[in-house]
Amino acid sequence: MINKIWPRILILIVAVTTLGAGRVKVRVWDHHIHDKPYRIKMFKKFNREHPDVKIEYTSLGSGMMVQMLNLAFKTGDPPEVFKPQGELTLIKLMDLGWIVPLDDIAPDPATFKAWKARFPAELKPFVEGLNMFNGKVYSFPVGAPLYGNLLFYNKKLFREAGIVDENGEPTPPTTWSEFREYAKRITQAGKGRYYGVALMAKQPGAAFDMSLLSTLAKASGYYHSSTFPNNLKTGRFDYSSPILRKAIQLWIDIKNDGSILPGYASMDDETARIAFAMNRAGMIFGGFWVVAGFLAINPNCDFDVALPPVMDGVKRVHPWRDIGGGGSYVVAKPCKHPDAVWKVIDFLSSYEFREGWVKYGGGISFYPQINKPENFPHPTLAKIAQWSQKYLRLGPIIRPEARRVADYMEPVHPDIGNTILGIFLGKVGFEALDDLERRMNAAFDRAMEKARKDGLHITREDFIFPDFDITKNEDYVPQKR
Repeated sequence: MINKIWPRILILIVAVTTLGAGRVKVRVWDHHIHDKPYRIKMFKKFNREHPDVKIEYTSLGSGMMVQMLNLAFKTGDPPEVFKPQGELTLIKLMDLGWIVPLDDIAPDPATFKAWKARFPAELKPFVEGLNMFNGKVYSFPVGAPLYGNLLFYNKKLFREAGIVDENGEPTPPTTWSEFREYAKRITQAGKGRYYGVALMAKQPGAAFDMSLLSTLAKASGYYHSSTFPNNLKTGRFDYSSPILRKAIQLWIDIKNDGSILPGYASMDDETARIAFAMNRAGMIFGGFWVVAGFLAINPNCDFDVALPPVMDGVKRVHPWRDIGGGGSYVVAKPCKHPDAVWKVIDFLSSYEFREGWVKYGGGISFYPQINKPENFPHPTLAKIAQWSQKYLRLGPIIRPEARRVADYMEPVHPDIGNTILGIFLGKVGFEALDDLERRMNAAFDRAMEKARKDGLHITREDFIFPDFDITKNEDYVPQKR
């Protein structure tokens, strides 16, 4: 039934874009949810100001986006402009020959050079092998490098639970023991009306990445990667870390305390955000994007943000930022109307569009001059921008050619998210992590072999950084090998 529905949806989208002659239609597809209203408003503005070009905007869920793009390219009628998603990474799209370089749609070299100059060079906006290939640019950065997932806390519920300082101001947890204790106290104060923390376990990958792998464990010195080996000393996947296992146990303890909002097994991220915004949960993990959602759900929601709590007795470890600007819009091949498409790309990357995006709460701009405290609709976004600038450091960078091994990596089931969920629910023991480690390394070995057969020059050394110390909160400068 689903397979029959997709072609009908695609035909409808194509039909809409062909209405009306004499005006070039440029279809823009992405997977935005938290800032969709802003994009709709701005695309309407673009259409009013460009009588010769009309943007037809379609926002699709992440899974649907991948299916629809595959179908669109299969039928030979993809959207002119779209965002890479899922397994359709920027590198994959380039290898498939589905996208064209932006150099080739710009009106002339001088215009393209001036456009590139918008992006601050010190942030390395264009990197060969990431969003540049053979010297040509295929995508551009949108958001600034961000601190990552953080802890959001409901100040109203903290006050009701008495978790305040001498001035009556709510105080967020800084350690794992405080995190557990505060969740318990909020739950007790709620008496069934609200609970300590919300967890969206319906999506175990996202749930445990946001609340454990990329937050509690990472802030305490554990490095996680679902794509490349996470043990940078050996170049292998390694799930034996005591930090990882203690972080999982912490969540089990919080569950056993009864401090998690009931219904977590069937709760997705949107449902969890609604619960938090409506004062049903005292704490929730997430990135900058949740702020706009909270405010849209409840403009009077009284919340703040804090750095993730760390394991008792350890020094906080700050994350590192990637370089390059992958993940933004790309242009489908063939590009039949380059002049019209360039106007859309120019608009999407303009100061006007990005400043409005920041003011709406869509995120933090790659253009630092836009990220003024007064431009953010909520103080938490200004804090995240400040922390990102202050604490992020450069980490090890995997060679661009070696990064392509990810395209050869077969999915491993159950993955890390589902494995943690199984342990969390008591269906399997911690030995499931050992089994996952074996399966991940076997899959990676097979991917390496396939990549080498296709002519990629990749060795295990590409994923080993023996001189890197994750506990040092400073830029990584590799020693000569």
